[in-house]
Amino acid sequence: MVAVKVRRNKRWLKVANLMFGLIGLSIVLGGEFAVASRFGLILAKVNGYVIDERIFENELKKEHKELLWTSLSPNVLHRVNLLDVLNKLIDKRLIIEEAINLGLDKDPVFLRNFRLFEINQLILRLRKEVVLDKISVSDAEIRAYFKKFYCKDGKFDEKKFKHVKRWIKRKLEKLKEKDLSDKFFAFLRKRARIWIDKKLVDECGVESSFSVLKDKIIARANGKPILAQDFIEDLKIVLNNRKLQKIKDKEKKREYVKKIKKMVLTRLITHELIVQEALKRKSRYLEDSNLLDILTQRKEQLLINLFKIRYIYPLARPSKKELREYYRTHKDKFRTPSKVCFSEVYFAKRKEAENFLNKLKQGASFEFLAKRVAQGSAVERDYIWVYTSKFSERLKKVLESLAVGSVSGVIADDVGYKVIKLKARKKGKVVEFSEVENMLKKIVGKQKFKKILSEYIKRLRKHADIKIYKKNLEKLKQKYWSKAA
Repeated sequence: MVAVKVRRNKRWLKVANLMFGLIGLSIVLGGEFAVASRFGLILAKVNGYVIDERIFENELKKEHKELLWTSLSPNVLHRVNLLDVLNKLIDKRLIIEEAINLGLDKDPVFLRNFRLFEINQLILRLRKEVVLDKISVSDAEIRAYFKKFYCKDGKFDEKKFKHVKRWIKRKLEKLKEKDLSDKFFAFLRKRARIWIDKKLVDECGVESSFSVLKDKIIARANGKPILAQDFIEDLKIVLNNRKLQKIKDKEKKREYVKKIKKMVLTRLITHELIVQEALKRKSRYLEDSNLLDILTQRKEQLLINLFKIRYIYPLARPSKKELREYYRTHKDKFRTPSKVCFSEVYFAKRKEAENFLNKLKQGASFEFLAKRVAQGSAVERDYIWVYTSKFSERLKKVLESLAVGSVSGVIADDVGYKVIKLKARKKGKVVEFSEVENMLKKIVGKQKFKKILSEYIKRLRKHADIKIYKKNLEKLKQKYWSKAA
């Protein structure tokens, strides 16, 4: 009995020593127990929510799409502020939590949009499983296709075969995809219970009113209703083409419309059956962590968007007074393009252009030198006015920086090198308020939106429990630099 008790005490002591060791380790690492997750380093915590390396990298790729992780370069990394990216992630998390607190995750608009996205993702998985994963094109099949359609004289041209092999493979893959899809659709329809209101199908046309047909059921697939208004909507899209207008014979037109109606209704029924089949396999598809990540990211983005629409945009609508005030203080932004008159001299080499400038600095006349030094390349405009909007952004900035009568530095372009003298300038006229009011609404509204959202996030940050692991962020930075090296 004593021996058993001693063994138990030893086991308890081992566990206790291990726990104390972990506690000591957490103190050394800064008082936080978890500094890494199964998805890499933990970079921040927001009210207990963990932002780890994987979440951070996904956001980094969204923010900086030019980042290709297989070929990181120091030039790209110099433009990326990792702390800024992390703070944006924190702000997003705070908005998501606020949206949930406000009940937006139960809002009908959010639920409908998320369900549509989820169904589309499930359909993509279903297509991959029953069609794409089953497509296989052998070299023998490619050669047989080549012999049938390319070897008319019976000779097999190996060089020509190599040239068209990839195209033939894609062609055969597309044919197999269509065949497998058609067979799967036929299988779904064969086992389905389908009911169609043929009388309502005949009554429906492009002139049919949505309000009259509202909630009327035109067909059922395994008991699930297909609404007449959806049928009319799709029918109008398909029939809105020139082919129908070209058919003059009434009987032929009637037969054509009947054929299109059948095609549209078949599509709607098939789509409903595909949705039902995808939903049957939902639990299995959701075992894929990649799909869960995609759904989670979409859910979060939908919540952020809905929060902005419901709680920020209404406050960001600018008043007439705000529009007029912005217009009054930024009139230069609402001018017609300026006009300029200038002379320019072209040179084949930069050295020649620099010598030309040096002589001007010594007191020589621009016009005199232009005729002698530039060997006839001087362009005299004789007060022909040119809108600055016609020029490249670079040249526009040069002209705007010049005072009338002054000369530019050396300007490189596609032709060679040039030096410009500004002879005259006419400022554009200020456009009337009424003509730019819609533009002002966008400009002022955007500024106001940013300001209100920023203030809202500041209030959320004030009451949030946020922890940033700067040492881990530095480690991640070093990791990226080592990849780029």
